[in-house]
Amino acid sequence: MEKYKQLFAKKINPLLYSHNGWAEVLDVKDGELILKMRGACSSCLSVHSTVDHFITNVVKENCPEIEKILLSDEPDPELWDMAKKILNHKTLDDKK
Repeated sequence: MEKYKQLFAKKINPLLYSHNGWAEVLDVKDGELILKMRGACSSCLSVHSTVDHFITNVVKENCPEIEKILLSDEPDPELWDMAKKILNHKTLDDKK
């Protein structure tokens, strides 16, 4: 698992950070790498293209044992918190 986290830290997330997001490795099993997209990447309309073209290419080049990359579909807790603040008419700067 650490091998994959390091790959993302060094070769994938630096580019995603420039778009205010990142990818988190949740699990690896049976040749499948399970990711959670975070920050702006969690709600980006191009997320599947990013995974299919950029992330998959980097992973397969460095980790040929990975056959498939899957995205976790759990909503990002940060987005839920932001939505609750908006619905409660609070600004993003409010600490309440």
